[in-house]
Amino acid sequence: MKKEELKQEEQKKERLRQAYSKAMEQINKDTKRKNDLQSLIDALEKKETYNGQDLGLLFMLDALNEMRAMKNKEQVRISKDLYNKYFASIGKLDKEQNDIFTTYRFLNIWLSNNYYMSLAYIQQRTGKYNYLMGKVRDIYFTETAYNFFAVDFKELPKEKNEQKAKHYNDFYKPFCLLKYTKESPRQERNKEHIADAIKTASISYNYLLCYNKVLDILAEFYKIPDLELFKYDNINYIPAEFKHYNKFLKLIDAVIEQEQITNEQKKNKLELFKEIFKPLNYDFEIPKHKIEMLKEKLSMTDFNLFANRKNDIINTLLF
Repeated sequence: MKKEELKQEEQKKERLRQAYSKAMEQINKDTKRKNDLQSLIDALEKKETYNGQDLGLLFMLDALNEMRAMKNKEQVRISKDLYNKYFASIGKLDKEQNDIFTTYRFLNIWLSNNYYMSLAYIQQRTGKYNYLMGKVRDIYFTETAYNFFAVDFKELPKEKNEQKAKHYNDFYKPFCLLKYTKESPRQERNKEHIADAIKTASISYNYLLCYNKVLDILAEFYKIPDLELFKYDNINYIPAEFKHYNKFLKLIDAVIEQEQITNEQKKNKLELFKEIFKPLNYDFEIPKHKIEMLKEKLSMTDFNLFANRKNDIINTLLF
């Protein structure tokens, strides 16, 4: 086997080792989360009386089991006896303990609503990203082709050069930056579509980061095992996509720099392109003081925080 083939074979084995290691890490993580959830159930089964937090956690077990089923994970066992003790204890709570129980019930509704909202943000981000990539690909390949043919036309006799240039320009106009100049009747609308896509793609990613972080904070404060089930797991690929888009912006800059046009035309074209197609930001970090601010808002007895439809919990971290 040649040296290059040996190198490729070793790289393939390394990728397989990494994939196996990642898979085992996830299996161990899932097993621990299930065990933590089962430990909670076992501890509750041993109790004779329940306070508001106990009943709140019992109330959430069904939602956690449903989410485990949705994500093709093994469900935990909840005995009929545990359900009977749960229903028998509800009417025995004093006001404070009942408020705690109510907080968990509203938290459960909040989790369900925001899980599906996060899915909507995922779809929104994906749609806007694909839209942007379609636009920059069009511009890149059209500008590259225009650059190539502009040189090629000069090799032709004058009459054929003009005919070929006119024919290509008719094809070129719908796909190039002319759509964003005063020559286009839809100039402002075209610019607005791009600006909206860039803003929405970035905010959607930031929202998902904040949503996942909120779940970590809620799980710790309210002592809920396996709340990670509600997270959007596959967020790590998004920065790679944003980097890919940003790379295309640099490629287009380079192509325009090489075009057979005057320096003034080149300058104007680059300025127009950079004005419209901004890079996607993928290095958003949640400030620590905002995390502390959210922790201070949380309360065992104030269920209004989760009843508020304005989504102040996530917005505390996002804005």
